[in-house]
Amino acid sequence: MSTTLDRPDLIGHVRAAIRAAIGFWQRERFAFNDGVLSFATVAGRAGYGGVALAGQNVMLAIDSAIAVDGSGTTWVLKSVPLASLEALGAQDQAGQPAYFAKFSEGYRLYPIPDAVYTIRFTGHVRLGAPATDADTNAWVDEAYDLILSYAKRHLALHVLKDPALRSAMDIAVGEASVSLKGLATTMAGTGVVQAYDL
Repeated sequence: MSTTLDRPDLIGHVRAAIRAAIGFWQRERFAFNDGVLSFATVAGRAGYGGVALAGQNVMLAIDSAIAVDGSGTTWVLKSVPLASLEALGAQDQAGQPAYFAKFSEGYRLYPIPDAVYTIRFTGHVRLGAPATDADTNAWVDEAYDLILSYAKRHLALHVLKDPALRSAMDIAVGEASVSLKGLATTMAGTGVVQAYDL
């Protein structure tokens, strides 16, 4: 941060601004916040969340969902609204899960698993802020410029009441966001050039 923001009376505000920046950008998808949630089912249990998923990624968006049985056979799970599973769940049908629904930070499967299956979701995950000033993660590594700029913008708007700094940080935030999204696009590319007819 700049010398202006190094003032001892701003330390708490700076920390809050960094948390606010990470919270705001959490909704955006970048190359570094893709991940996997994997858990084992329990025979007779339809819902999974809370303690059952402690320490696992929280999925903000799911791109793919598969189930794997004990022999290694895999199949795709279909996403359906929770209300649909609630209606089906009244039938208490047990078997290999074929459908899933997201609720809060948990998941319901149908049919209700009749054995142990591995469920694996891939997609956009919630990547939290570092717990302490000494900790690091992608928000303060890969997204450093974005979080720094947005935190400064937050301070300029809510603490310092500095319109010039806010305007400068609006530009910096935009540039950092475009840069990070460009990196994600580059990483997602196939690296293969294909011809097409004009």
